[in-house]
Amino acid sequence: MPGLPQDFDRRLRLALTGVGDEPARLTGTTERALVGRLAIHLDREFDDLRKKEPFPTFPRVWDVEYMRAGNQAKAFDVAVPWAGTPRALAPDLIWHRRIGNAPTFPARVGANANLVAIEVKLRAAPSALLTDKAKLRLLVGLETRVERFDRDLRCQGDPQPGQRESLGWVGMPAQPAGVVPYYQRGISLNVFETYVDAIEYRHGRDVPIRWIHHF
Repeated sequence: MPGLPQDFDRRLRLALTGVGDEPARLTGTTERALVGRLAIHLDREFDDLRKKEPFPTFPRVWDVEYMRAGNQAKAFDVAVPWAGTPRALAPDLIWHRRIGNAPTFPARVGANANLVAIEVKLRAAPSALLTDKAKLRLLVGLETRVERFDRDLRCQGDPQPGQRESLGWVGMPAQPAGVVPYYQRGISLNVFETYVDAIEYRHGRDVPIRWIHHF
C-alpha cells in the first residue's frame, strides 16, 4: 500500500517552482491566496498517482484547511477543562486519504491515511513560526500535547506569546478505529520573493530537517 512516493520531494519542489514562476505575485499577496495557488500546483504534480491507487475509493488527495470549522473530527482534544470552544486542528494543506465516515476500510488504508501536513507563512519572522512548529510536531507524533494560547500553540520550553493566558494543554484528536493518528511528515514553508525556507518534521525523527528552495 503506497504512502509517500519515493519522488515526493521532487514533486513538492516542482510545485513550489510553479508557485514562484511569477514572482510578482508573491509581492502583496496573502497567505491564504498563496496556499490556494500551492494547492493547485501540488494537485497537478501528484495527479498521476490517483490512477495508480490500489484502492480508488480512498485515493490520496490534497485538501486545503480540511474540516477547519467547529468541533469536528480534526479538532483539538482538550487535555484539561476550560471554557473556550475547541478550534479545529486544520493545517493549511494536507495530503491524506478521506476516510470520512466509511464503515469499513482495509487496514493498509488506515495505516496510510494521514500522510503530509503543510503550514505556509509569507515572509514570517522566526517567532511567528512557533505555532506551526507546535502544530506540526503534534501532527507527526513528536509531541503528545502542546500548550494553547488562544490562536497560538507552543511546545514545552518555547517562548510564550506575549502576555496571553494559557488555555491548557491540547493533543491530537481522536481518529477512526484503524487509522494511524499521526502524519508521516509535517512541513513548514516560509515563502519569500526569491526562495522558500522549509523546516520539515518527520515521525520518529526528533531533529528537524531544514532546506531552502530557490525560485
